[in-house]
Amino acid sequence: MKRFIALLCVICLGLAVSANAAVQKGDTEVELLGGWANINADAGADVDIYGLMSSIGYFVTDAIQVSGTAMGMWIDAPGAAFDMDIYGLGVKGKYHFMTDQKAVPYVGGQLLWTRIEPGVGNSADGLVWGPVAGLRFELNETNDLFVEYQYLMFEDDFDSTGIPLGNLANLGGLDDSNLILFGIVHQFK
Repeated sequence: MKRFIALLCVICLGLAVSANAAVQKGDTEVELLGGWANINADAGADVDIYGLMSSIGYFVTDAIQVSGTAMGMWIDAPGAAFDMDIYGLGVKGKYHFMTDQKAVPYVGGQLLWTRIEPGVGNSADGLVWGPVAGLRFELNETNDLFVEYQYLMFEDDFDSTGIPLGNLANLGGLDDSNLILFGIVHQFK
């Protein structure tokens, strides 16, 4: 999987064509990203995971963006004794490379206060944080598509409190997570 992502990034960077600064100081933008996953269980119901994130960001320099962000994830296991909702609010910072190209890679980090509501039993609150990396593709002057990788680490209640999941085994705490999400950005220049 890592090789595929690296190959995709190299191909996209090779195809990038010069444009009038894809991102620049003073731009404000709204981004929406989401994803879906299906986990097939050996015994029991399959699990669907839906996720959405939304951010409002501002470029403080031609390369550095700060954002307020919100996220929601919904885990659904038809026929099982649980559903789980995850909500979070926080901040994100990104550094954009090659800001005058149609394809703009970036790296950054995020910090979210998050609540997990498992549908049965205990809720848990805690911090979720970690690095992000992505590649955005300019569609026109105000809209971009992007793909983003997020490595999330769980703190506070998440790493010490077991979260009951009905018919499934108790997680005993959460450690980390890998996400690949796709999204769209709208810029206000």
